[in-house]
Amino acid sequence: YTVQYSNGSCFGEAGHQILWPINANGTSVFKKGTIVIARFRVCDAKGASIRTPGTIKSATVQTVGGSGPKPDGDNDDDDGKAPFFWDPLGREWVHLVGTGRLVANRTYVYTVTLNDNSTIVFQFGLR
Repeated sequence: YTVQYSNGSCFGEAGHQILWPINANGTSVFKKGTIVIARFRVCDAKGASIRTPGTIKSATVQTVGGSGPKPDGDNDDDDGKAPFFWDPLGREWVHLVGTGRLVANRTYVYTVTLNDNSTIVFQFGLR
């Protein structure tokens, strides 16, 4: 049995991509010191949102435009993985990114790998 997730509509929004307030086209810029809410949905072929533990295999973050500290986050661990939690009300995966330790004028790129080995890549800049 192989898991494969849909890229179609998922609970009324795009599936398998980052959702507002982060723009899917990578143009989001946030003020340093704020909390950035990263959210996305993973759905099956029928558009049902998936919350199964293990859906998110890993999540990593890279800094573009120079080096800088890792994003703060809800239980960020020392190897740079960014944990996501399930929000049952929004039927979505969420990560709260604290930007207090980050460097302005840098871009932070996340790669979330799902258990079907597909990825959701998103980024945002800080000012």
